[in-house]
Amino acid sequence: MPYRLEPCWLPLMITIAACGNRGAPAPTSDPAPVPAPAPPTVDAAAAGDASAIGPGLASGWCVIAGSIGYDRFAEATALVERLHRAGFPDAGIYDPRDFENLAWGTLAVIATGGLATPGEARTAAAALAKASVAADIKKCAVGPENRARPLARASDVAPLPALPSGPPVQLAGATPFEQPAVTGCFAWSAKLNAPACLVGYFDTYAGQWWALAFPGTPVPHIELSNLPEAPGGRPREALEIPAATLREINTRFTEAQFVALPAPARPLQPGGHVDWVVPRFAVRWDKQDPAIEIRCGGLDRPWQDVLRHERQLPSSTATVRLVPGTKLVVIDQHLGDYGEGFHSATETAAVVDLATCRVERDSDDGTPRR
Repeated sequence: MPYRLEPCWLPLMITIAACGNRGAPAPTSDPAPVPAPAPPTVDAAAAGDASAIGPGLASGWCVIAGSIGYDRFAEATALVERLHRAGFPDAGIYDPRDFENLAWGTLAVIATGGLATPGEARTAAAALAKASVAADIKKCAVGPENRARPLARASDVAPLPALPSGPPVQLAGATPFEQPAVTGCFAWSAKLNAPACLVGYFDTYAGQWWALAFPGTPVPHIELSNLPEAPGGRPREALEIPAATLREINTRFTEAQFVALPAPARPLQPGGHVDWVVPRFAVRWDKQDPAIEIRCGGLDRPWQDVLRHERQLPSSTATVRLVPGTKLVVIDQHLGDYGEGFHSATETAAVVDLATCRVERDSDDGTPRR
C-alpha cells in the first residue's frame, strides 16, 4: 500500500544512532527494572509460534530489535523470547505492511511501541543494550486500522503480492479499443515480464499512428494503423482493427500468456506526484520542464526522466502501477489537445525496473512516435 512517509529500515544489528537519532542524549539514569516474565513454554524453533506476544501497537515511538526474513519465522520467535526474558513482555513479530512508514520486505521484531516520546524509546533501547540486544528507535505510524497486530505464527503472515494470473486476454470486435479496460497498458505477460500497451496518436488534420507495444522487451510492436498525412485521424475508441491484425494480436497474447493487468492504477496529473513506501519510490510530473520523472529509493536518490513531452497540453493524465509480485512499475501517459474544429491525442508508455531504475519506453527517447 502506498504512503508518503519516508521509511527508515532497521536491520538487526544497527545502533540507536543509525536512524535519525545522532547526537541524541543518552539516558541519564538506568530505566526502572521491569520484572521479566516466565520464559514461554512453546518450542519456537520447532513450532514457529509466537503466541506469547502482546496485544498490538498504536502509533508512536517504537523500539525495533530486528528485521528477519518472512521465511525465518522461528528465528524471529526466538528473538521475541529473548526480549521477553530481557523484561519486554509485549515484544512481538509484526508485518511492516501494517505500518505506513516501515519498508516492506522482512518481518519486524518490535520490543515495545506506542511510546509517547523519543526519550522513552531511548530508555528502552538502553535497557536492551544492557541485555546485549542491539535495537533502534523509530516513530512508527500504523495503518488505517490504527493498531498493528502481532503475528502469532508463520501462517498468520498475509500472502505476499502475486503476479497477475488468469486466462489469456483476447480482443474482439471491429473496434476493440473502445472498451475502457483496453486502454493504456492493459495486459501483463509473466513470460515476457512486460505489459502490452496501446500507444500512438491521432490528429484531426495530421492523421494517426497506433500500435500495440511491449516496452521492456525486444518483441516488435504490432502496428494497428499508419496514416500519418491523412486528415480525420481517429481516436483509439474509433480505431477499426482488420480481422487479420486481430488474429495476430490474439495469437501473440496466447503464446506469451498475456493476462489482464488488475493492479490498481494511481492517477498522476501535471504538477502532482505519487509515492510508494513498499518498495520505496516516487513518481512526479514536472510542469515547468514537462516530463514524468521517477526516483527509485529514498530522498537521497536522483530523479530521472521516464516520459518527456514538448509542452503541457490541456488534457494531460497518466497512471502509475506497481505490478504485483515484481519490482516493475508501469506508467502510461495521455496527452490531449483540442480547440475549435480540431482534436488530437497521444498515448505513450514505459516500464521501470526498481532494482536498477532502468527505464524502458515504447519509443527510444521517451517522446511520442509521430
